[in-house]
Amino acid sequence: MFNQLIVLIGHKVLHNRFRRAFSQAVNAVFTVPPKYRADLEPDVKQLLATHSGNVGHIVEALRSDPRWAMFLCPEGGFTREKQLGIQTMTAQVSSDTYIAPIFVDEPEGFMRHDLGTAMNMDPSPVHMYFGKPFQLEPGGRHQRVSTLITTCRNNCNAVGAPVRKYRWGYMKRSRKKESGQEFIEIV
Repeated sequence: MFNQLIVLIGHKVLHNRFRRAFSQAVNAVFTVPPKYRADLEPDVKQLLATHSGNVGHIVEALRSDPRWAMFLCPEGGFTREKQLGIQTMTAQVSSDTYIAPIFVDEPEGFMRHDLGTAMNMDPSPVHMYFGKPFQLEPGGRHQRVSTLITTCRNNCNAVGAPVRKYRWGYMKRSRKKESGQEFIEIV
């Protein structure tokens, strides 16, 4: 059994405090979108492009290995009331292998990263676990989100990721709340 989890996180998740998740027990790979590379030196641009490409190649290699099942944490969230607005990370993997958990709390010890912070591009050994893929089931929004979150929670539990201390759910637009949003918890 693998004792660590690597999470592939898109940049929108990275910079939205309501979608940050996991603790120092988790390894993470952060993608850098092209628009943030625009003003960089050409050699740095190339390094970041290579890094992003390598992430895709690593995931594709693992996906083709029968010992692994896929578990990705791409950019995800609800963009409109009646839409499951999940955006997937641009890795070269089959679309039916994605799982996109929605996180609402920023746990203590979350690995912070701000724009402009130097990234460590040196290779380092990691242990990966990719859990059961999520399939979008028919039914109401709450039922679909509940299935999605339960699948992700089970994947995390399988590798010992400390998921119990987080509240899991999604943000819903609400006229009752001053902020215009209401948190719907999935227990």
